[in-house]
Amino acid sequence: MKSRKNKINRPAPSRRLLLQLLAMMALTAAPSSVYAQNLGFHKKGQSGLPLDSRGMQQTAEWHYYYYLPTGSSTMELELPFDGWGKSSTNDLEPYGWIRWYDYTTDLKSDRLTVYNSSSTSLYNSKDNTSNKDIGLIAGTLRNSARDYAGVKYNKPTGADAEDWAGETIACDVSRYNDYNLTKRGYYPKYTNYVEKEPTLSIRYIFHIKSAAYLAKRIKDALCDHSRAADLTLEDNKRIVFGAKDANAKITLRTNMKNSGGQSYWYYPLNNANNSSKSVYPTKDSQKIKSTDFGSTLTQATNIRWIAYNEDRTKYCVLATKGSQFYNLSINDLTNNTLGWRTVGTGASTSTPTDIGFEHTVYIVAYAYNSSSSMCPVANFEVFIHKGYPKMKDELTADGDVDRTLSYLEDEDRYEKKMDISFDDDNPDLTLDAPTTPLNNMSLKPSDFKSRAYGFTYAQLASYDYYYDGSTPHHSKSPIHGDYGLYKSGNLRGISYDNENGYQWWAAGSPTIYDRTHAKTSGKQYGHFLYVDASNESRQIASADFKANLCTGSQLIFSGAVAEYTASYNATAPQVMFRLYGINKDENGNVTDQKLIQSFSSGDFKTNTKSHEYGKWYQIYSKQVLQKSAAADNYTDFRIVLDNMCQNTKGADYCVDDLCLYTQTSKLDVLQNKPLCPSEAGYETAPANITFKLRGIYETFQAMVDMKESKLFYRICDENGNPVNGINYNNNGKSYGEARIPATYNAAYVLPASATDGKTDVPMFENDNSGNRCLVLASRNFNIVPGKNYYVSIAYPSDDNADVPGAWGTPADVCSSYSDMFQVVKQSVKVTDANGTPITAVRVKCDGSNTGNVTVNIKLETVDKVNGGKVELPNVKFDWFFSENNKSNDINTNEVREALRNFRDVYPNATTLQSASGNFTAANRTLLKQFIDNGRLLISASSTISKFSKFGNFEVAAIPIATSITVGGQQYDVCPDPLLFPLRIVKDGPRVYTGFKDVTYPSDDRTLRIGLPQIKAIANGNGSLQLPMTSMEDADRVTLENNGKVWIASTNDPQMTLTSGTEQSIGTVTTATINKNDETIGIRFNSNAASRLREGYWYELNFSFNNTESSSTASCPGEVFVKMLVVPEYATWQPSTTTHAAWNSDANWLRSSKAEIYKADYAEYNGTREAAYMPMKFTKVTVPTLTGHIYPNLGEIRYQTNGIANGVGNIAYDIVTKWSYQTADGSDTGNGTFNCEKWTGNLCDQIYFKPEAELLYANYLAYNKAYVDKLLTPNTWSVMSSPLKQTYAGDLYVPKANGQEQSEAFKPMTFNEAVNDRNAYPIFQRSWDGDVEEVSKTTNYKANHDGTVVESTENELTLKSAYWTHVYNKADEAYAKGKAFAVKAGDKYTAGAQNNAYALIRLPKADTQYSYYDSESKTNVSATIQKTADNYRMQLGDNANDKTLSMTQPLNQNVHEGNSYHLVGNPYTSSLSMYHFLKTNTAFEGSVWTFTDGKFTAHAIDTSLDYNKKKDVIIPPTQAFFVKVKNGEAPTDVTFNAAMIVNRWVTPGEKIMLVRPTLTMTTSDGVRSSQSELIVNDEASRDYVEGEDVEMLGEGNIAEIAQVYSVAGTQAVALNASDDINWMPVGVVAPKSKDIDVNISLNGKMLRKMNDEGGKLFIYDATTKKFTEIADGMKVQMMANDHGRYYLTNNNWVVPTGISAVHCFSPSPSTIIVAALNGEVKQVVVYDIAGSLVTSNHSSIGERCQLNVQQPGVYIVKATTKEDKTETFKIVVK
Repeated sequence: MKSRKNKINRPAPSRRLLLQLLAMMALTAAPSSVYAQNLGFHKKGQSGLPLDSRGMQQTAEWHYYYYLPTGSSTMELELPFDGWGKSSTNDLEPYGWIRWYDYTTDLKSDRLTVYNSSSTSLYNSKDNTSNKDIGLIAGTLRNSARDYAGVKYNKPTGADAEDWAGETIACDVSRYNDYNLTKRGYYPKYTNYVEKEPTLSIRYIFHIKSAAYLAKRIKDALCDHSRAADLTLEDNKRIVFGAKDANAKITLRTNMKNSGGQSYWYYPLNNANNSSKSVYPTKDSQKIKSTDFGSTLTQATNIRWIAYNEDRTKYCVLATKGSQFYNLSINDLTNNTLGWRTVGTGASTSTPTDIGFEHTVYIVAYAYNSSSSMCPVANFEVFIHKGYPKMKDELTADGDVDRTLSYLEDEDRYEKKMDISFDDDNPDLTLDAPTTPLNNMSLKPSDFKSRAYGFTYAQLASYDYYYDGSTPHHSKSPIHGDYGLYKSGNLRGISYDNENGYQWWAAGSPTIYDRTHAKTSGKQYGHFLYVDASNESRQIASADFKANLCTGSQLIFSGAVAEYTASYNATAPQVMFRLYGINKDENGNVTDQKLIQSFSSGDFKTNTKSHEYGKWYQIYSKQVLQKSAAADNYTDFRIVLDNMCQNTKGADYCVDDLCLYTQTSKLDVLQNKPLCPSEAGYETAPANITFKLRGIYETFQAMVDMKESKLFYRICDENGNPVNGINYNNNGKSYGEARIPATYNAAYVLPASATDGKTDVPMFENDNSGNRCLVLASRNFNIVPGKNYYVSIAYPSDDNADVPGAWGTPADVCSSYSDMFQVVKQSVKVTDANGTPITAVRVKCDGSNTGNVTVNIKLETVDKVNGGKVELPNVKFDWFFSENNKSNDINTNEVREALRNFRDVYPNATTLQSASGNFTAANRTLLKQFIDNGRLLISASSTISKFSKFGNFEVAAIPIATSITVGGQQYDVCPDPLLFPLRIVKDGPRVYTGFKDVTYPSDDRTLRIGLPQIKAIANGNGSLQLPMTSMEDADRVTLENNGKVWIASTNDPQMTLTSGTEQSIGTVTTATINKNDETIGIRFNSNAASRLREGYWYELNFSFNNTESSSTASCPGEVFVKMLVVPEYATWQPSTTTHAAWNSDANWLRSSKAEIYKADYAEYNGTREAAYMPMKFTKVTVPTLTGHIYPNLGEIRYQTNGIANGVGNIAYDIVTKWSYQTADGSDTGNGTFNCEKWTGNLCDQIYFKPEAELLYANYLAYNKAYVDKLLTPNTWSVMSSPLKQTYAGDLYVPKANGQEQSEAFKPMTFNEAVNDRNAYPIFQRSWDGDVEEVSKTTNYKANHDGTVVESTENELTLKSAYWTHVYNKADEAYAKGKAFAVKAGDKYTAGAQNNAYALIRLPKADTQYSYYDSESKTNVSATIQKTADNYRMQLGDNANDKTLSMTQPLNQNVHEGNSYHLVGNPYTSSLSMYHFLKTNTAFEGSVWTFTDGKFTAHAIDTSLDYNKKKDVIIPPTQAFFVKVKNGEAPTDVTFNAAMIVNRWVTPGEKIMLVRPTLTMTTSDGVRSSQSELIVNDEASRDYVEGEDVEMLGEGNIAEIAQVYSVAGTQAVALNASDDINWMPVGVVAPKSKDIDVNISLNGKMLRKMNDEGGKLFIYDATTKKFTEIADGMKVQMMANDHGRYYLTNNNWVVPTGISAVHCFSPSPSTIIVAALNGEVKQVVVYDIAGSLVTSNHSSIGERCQLNVQQPGVYIVKATTKEDKTETFKIVVK
């Protein structure tokens, strides 16, 4: 038997090692403290931003890491200037300012001396205010080369030591000389007295460490083979490279340039030359170990580059004596001149076949000194595919439909997680056209944290210094290492080369605009980032975003890059986009980051089809996240733009539209052919429509630990319910079964049952990104068209490998499932030439019949490559128009047949031809008739540009071909006509609605309004004042039809649009509209509010004529405005399980009557469809959800003109104003409403159903909040309130049923006819506090177990529990989320008898509480002051603090020794206990929850990386217990935004390692308590915080019997141990009696017992009997008979000797010493000072129970009959 008793509680060996490693990492990573010196010369600069927390100017920063050479006493610190090491620097380098100093102190560094004292421009300098030495400074330089601006670092004593602390030096650099200083003294010993520093361009920070420190880090990284470890010091992870051909190059780079202070120092790896030891080992003997290194510290002279093939069994040398860079191409691998060799032996071998496209090559960079002295320092996993950079025209020509914007922006396919357009980098940026050189660019820099380049300050033109006035800097263009944000480049009169301060280097001076300009057809002008790359390859910019990524998630990256450099043999652009997982603190600062994956553009010179200048190329990459990426551990990510150009000779380029799309599903669903419109009447999809289910083979393997396994799948509806009527494997089961082979075999085929009887369908295939996929099935599934489905995957259950475990669901983003899909029906998408969807065309009035846009039709059909839908361009159609305002009749008038006959004879004709063959004369006559009347257009084209009819039409696009090939893939085309609506209007004078200071992305306008506003307008004879931005082709127009406003179209199925009065909804309030009018007044008809319905849109239309007869626009004009009727009551219902955006119309429904308890509320017939996001008048209900995400608010930033950034086109919606100051909500109470720009995150009131959530509620603009709390009658729970003002007296309910179901959003006060505190009491207790009972309140006295006693004395005493007695102090405040215990009624409460729950709603509006005092027989009142905060949520201590930081005072426990505290969740969102304990370090790593009578203990190890699967989540209105660590004395707890989580979004890997577990449960029929014993080989039998959780004991929390086991010397509720044999177990209860204990064994425990042939028993040391236990059985244990019961795996041997003695403390003040065979003779207890406390002699030797008076640490000595002594150190509560 192994029985390790705990002499002192300490972490287990594995945990101790981990903690030591973390401590070492913290020491090496901790930044030096920076002292705030309050130096007067620091100024904020042109950015206008305040000084930072150190009192220094904010600017861009870049960090270098330098390592001191061992053989030299000095080291040069280099700046990245072109010409730095030469006699002079390039004219495009900074000359304004250089300052070298100690970064830690912000003062002079005594370690620095000038590089060349005879020529230097640097002088010692002082702060003019404080007279402190501030370093070496040079200003207005004639030369910035190192002889003039450089320094040397002088090595201090001891700096060669590996553990030398290091030092940090900084250099501030500026191209500007807007500084003030006075030079005093005499040459050469001038001193600069600095009054003001200039606007800084950048701060270079040099972290200096020893060479030995670097060598150790290199070695340690190579020897760490843990799963999450990097393979080398510079692990570049997976790089996805889209290559044009075998000659295309990608540049790989080591982090240091391997010269000077950036040299690699290393310990040589033995036998590195033959790769017998590998960074990418395929067997254990190839793993690098610490014994494989030499001991000589060596400096690298070169970098050796080698490549491994995909299976890593062969390698070749790419460069023996290379540099920091290597330009890799496929040709380097296939035609390697040095030949391929075998890993391990170095023997020559053949060129491998697994290299090239759709393969991964592994690259290792070695620090190299000689062939016998080298060491790996960097590695790169390069996956090569064919997605190389292309222009838009090239994408179209090559058929790359899956790279088009419309494909990527399809929300049903991908979720856009990052969108960097540079249009909203600061609030001053506009989307207006540039009109001056200055407003063509941003005048303010981007966030300095997100840029590592200097900013071009156009307004500092007079300070942009270069000594040669004949070639000055161009003040509006970057110099080397700078960037700017521009609307255009080379635009005549604005930004042309060598004009107005601009200089560009693009060959041919091509004009370029940002990408927003193209996407809005020239209506808007955004900004692009332009850089003049520094003379070093490094990071330029970064951006952060949130996402839930996991193994198997697809990442699709798309960015736009344009080369804007000189054509003469210049360095072409090359960028790398690196994706990092990051962790942030509550202030948003990054605490650590890990590289996940990168995407490379490759070298533009070799990797573009047509190397053009000034043209946008799309950089594209699509990859699946590998398990090794460990993205599961992060929810915050950073994308970094990295310049990979090796120098600045050229390397000038533009960047825009950086987007990252994700697809978290792990399964593709590929439909084989589309459902044709003529097949739409089918009950289920026709038998010839099949669906292929496939996923990445590697992902499936990872889920089953790379073993042969079954896999289960089923099709579910959108709500997650399995679809009935599918016969999967002809086995009668409700799911299908598939196989995951242990290894790949191309010969494997699917079983016939998975393929509709076919026997030749391959089990494996590759997707278009080269990923090997496993096909599960390919067959018809008998599903119904028009409905949403997804495929759910399950892996084998832990209990039984032949049955499914947990099923995948979109709510658990890292489980296995497909995206939502439908049976794809063929249709068309109608757009303009730029891809913008259109529904209307304006036709010129000049008789040309030319539309203002060309109607472009794309065929929407099945995507056979990626699944879902795809849009195919250039499909040829003929066109048939309906009559005006009528349905299309092509299927009933014989035109379709005639047209088909025509196309059989003339497939490419664009005009009507003569009759021939099947095309008869009658056919021709019929077609000519419709051609002549303008209804038929024979064009064989995908576009229409001429229009001869006007009105609303249903157009039929009739495909000509039955198939089309795009991008090498053949697609079927249904011959059926495809219908779409099109409005054709005359393009007369135009009136544009909108705000004058806004540049709109299109001519379409959307208005948001509510029925209360429409009613107020109609009833008050008021008006809607619709803003007008401009008028074209007229100065004044006259309204037609008496100004009637019509409904032109709608999505309301109950509204039939007919001509005449039924279509009219209102009138324009004036007869004319003038060009300079600000608004257009609209008055709704009196019946408008009854005709319009909430949640639907209605397109308003009115027409007018030009008043001026001389105008060229001779036809009428029309205005169309899409009006959205926003519900007054809206309920949150996310459109997908992971869509959390409050400001998304798709996430809202009109509330139901039942949800808001409103009897007079009108409900619409039919199913509730999507409504619209809330407006200021909307009353929002957030329901209780399971598996669907709750709303998650974020900060919205607005431009200076009020347009929101980052929310899409809704930012341009016009919103009808709502005033809280008037009765009808209108501006002045007379029914007239003006409009305003859209703002988000708002509502009037918000109502939370039980445990409903709102994340980051601090961003919500609202008036009142209500919260429901659900309670189980006669059952104690703990709770808290997320509202600011909650009192004990607020907790009352209707006496009839205990359920508050009064109308929502109405104030609630105590009503004696409805409420009665005696008839339905709500009992409350405080945790170990001093809340007093105010006299005797009722004849009912709540006992400790919830029963009612008739005595006048309360049976609950302070000696029996830490709870207060039940109190009636009605004005007891529950401020700041203070937690308390609550129970609704008791078994005598009539209203609780037949109701399963009680429902409390908060807040109450009462300001006075009355209750009956039975002693005085009088009513007693308590008065409180309530303010508007009564309805406000807890949002932190400071309303302006975005971190939601707040402190919650802890009760000062009145019981000495009570180290437990009850803490309430103060927010309307769930809390992460991992992050709570990470912040509140005074508490142990344990949490106890108590809900509806269930008491649960949880262990949380905050020393490990965060994993939500192992986190404990506390919902809103819940509370929890924590325990204070020894030696700590916290008075409050801290909450902040970092603790907030959405509990239905589950990041982290799907596979959780389930351990064998035994669970023991006690219950009193209402409440329960459980204890778990987990067998884990890596755990300890000792007590380990974060691994074990102690029991709270003696009913102080749960008031019921609690079962425990023993870890070390502590009774615990959760016990992880490597050995459970002879484990003491027992029960603590208020009374000593037999307690029923229910035993359950999980599947892993049952399997372990079965595999080992073992059994489990309970041994009773009193009766000497063994009882075999099994899953589900019940055993009896005597409560409080400690040391009597043991869990064991044998029933024949009872251990003896001193090792069989156990010592533990199961309850307060109690010590138990027990022996299994009656061997204890004496027990003596000492305090920590060595004084005797108590002792006991055992007469029978079995057990000794000792009591101590005070909690604390004690020393226990137990002596056996053989006089052997065992000593224990024990903590007693």
